[in-house]
Amino acid sequence: MDLNDNPFYLLKAKTTDNKRKLLKLAEEALLNNDSSKINSARLVLSSPKRRIFAECSWFLGEDNKNLDRILKSIKNVNINKIDFDLTNLSAANFFAYSILNSDLNEDGLFLIKKLIIFFDFIDTKKVLEAINQDRKICNIKLVQGAKELNEELNNLRRFYISTINKFFDKLTISEYSNLFSNIINDLYSDSKNEYTLLPELVDRYELNAKQIIDEGEVKISMQIDAIEKYISPKFYKGSISLGLMTDKLIKSISEWVKYVKPIQINFERRGLIHLQSRNLAIVLRTLVGNISNLDIDLSLEILIDLKRLFFEVSEIKDLISKDINALTLAGAKIKVKRTKFKNKKINSKTELKSKSKTKSKSFEEKYKNFSEVRNNNKNKKDKKIINTFFKDFKFYLKSNTFFIIKTFLGLSLVALLLFIYDKQYNNLNQKFIENLEIQKGDNKSDFLFRGDKNFKDKNYESAIAYYKKALTLDPNFFEAIYSLALSLYNLENFDESIFYIKKITSGNFENFEKTDAYQLLGDNLFRKKIYETSIEAYTKAIKLEVDFSNAYLGRGRAYLKLEDFDSAEKDFFKYLSLDKKNWIVYILLGDLYFNSKKYQEGIIYYDLAIKYSTKDDRAASAYSMKGYSFLRIKKFDDACNNFKIAYELGGKSYQKAFNKYCKEKL
Repeated sequence: MDLNDNPFYLLKAKTTDNKRKLLKLAEEALLNNDSSKINSARLVLSSPKRRIFAECSWFLGEDNKNLDRILKSIKNVNINKIDFDLTNLSAANFFAYSILNSDLNEDGLFLIKKLIIFFDFIDTKKVLEAINQDRKICNIKLVQGAKELNEELNNLRRFYISTINKFFDKLTISEYSNLFSNIINDLYSDSKNEYTLLPELVDRYELNAKQIIDEGEVKISMQIDAIEKYISPKFYKGSISLGLMTDKLIKSISEWVKYVKPIQINFERRGLIHLQSRNLAIVLRTLVGNISNLDIDLSLEILIDLKRLFFEVSEIKDLISKDINALTLAGAKIKVKRTKFKNKKINSKTELKSKSKTKSKSFEEKYKNFSEVRNNNKNKKDKKIINTFFKDFKFYLKSNTFFIIKTFLGLSLVALLLFIYDKQYNNLNQKFIENLEIQKGDNKSDFLFRGDKNFKDKNYESAIAYYKKALTLDPNFFEAIYSLALSLYNLENFDESIFYIKKITSGNFENFEKTDAYQLLGDNLFRKKIYETSIEAYTKAIKLEVDFSNAYLGRGRAYLKLEDFDSAEKDFFKYLSLDKKNWIVYILLGDLYFNSKKYQEGIIYYDLAIKYSTKDDRAASAYSMKGYSFLRIKKFDDACNNFKIAYELGGKSYQKAFNKYCKEKL
């Protein structure tokens, strides 16, 4: 039922209006509306039994003033301006009618989630009391028991399901999948295990997505068959082509998981496993096992990707983790064999070199006198050239002494002035900007531009002064407030940064603006070591934008500090699932497994951190932690090799570990 079809809406009636009042309202409504609709609405509201559904799908107990605000908000959906209190039933109806008027995915996500939540809070007993309270006033027969009411509440549930599905029908299958996954993730993040409306919505989604899921599975199966054929001895031509084939396979699986994820999450929460996912995972694990015979490193990378993709299915995730550990151990043994073989080769080469040296010695002795004469002549020539150069240089110094002294003093003075200017420039420039009076033609965007220019040059004090000038012209200028807070964060002035961020989070700003603000708030609180509150800030950012990767990374770091390893792992893998592969997430995953004493698995992620590092100091950090991981599993030679590389790349910061564990040994 659309809002326009509700009998109370058609007649502009209250739930306390008696039959005489309803008749009068119907007569007034006939002037501008369809007579059959108006007469039907009056008959429904006059009939004690037929009236129940109209009451359940309306706003019981709301006065005229509040009712007007509710109806205006439904017609002009603005989720930032929902600031009135409603009963659970009225709230569910409000969100259902708002969904039908909403065109935006962002609003739809919020409204659908709220409807699903509020439906579970509807209390039959309280609804019955509210209906009978209004009926006493309007002198209509009371509802005697809960049986009739339950039947109508069941019809209301169907109406809600239909409303949500109508919204989903407006989306493409890709948008549908993404939005529905976000709704499920968001709902289950609130620690509740079951929602009444969800199973039916999931069943319908599964039906709608079945064709694309099945087609995706067929495509993956064909790629698996092609790889199996390629790695057979008859066709195998090297790991480069194999790597390209597995990359395409991972992309196909990633696309498939995108559509199957809502079903996976729902099954997992109900204590079940999605069989289609499990069967595919078994085939993929077998394939990886076969690839490992040719290339263990590639097999490990594939397993890490599979763990990320099947993270929502705990049984598959745990099996893949075991596979990773087993392959790591196998890889370590192979590497030991390779190093032994390499050392043998080196030893044999050194033996050959020593033999050739003994032969060349006898040859040198034979022609010793000739070589001595040649070397003496060469040394005499070199000495003569050096003496000539120094004589010329002394003459130049004597003839140009005054000019050289002047030049040296001048350059020294310039260097000193530049040093003083560099130290004082920021403070002087900041005070100068602060003392500038705002002129009539000044524009807030000009001040923002100047602030951004200084921010880019890392002159944060000057940038702050410009941003404050922009805010004197417009106190609600989002870009200036946010950039000001970010500059203060970079100067480690966290309290003042938080002060400005809260202007955004508590003000009348757009959701995407608040998302960035909550992210920065989380970063500030993390740096202040207030980890629980930083998690709350990151979570608010995620609720506003479900695919906000940096918020997952930030929240994961905070969970890691609190030693909530499961939550941290989930957030890091979510970050990776958003195609954000970089050294920092891998080093954090390495730290996670190191702190949870899964050293072997941690080493894999430190290796990936090294692979994606673009700077030596970053790689040095990963090598150092890799060294400590090897120490914990008593592989001292491997530990020393990694400490040595960390010291070579990172310098003094890593010297202590190198000296302590390796200097004598190496």
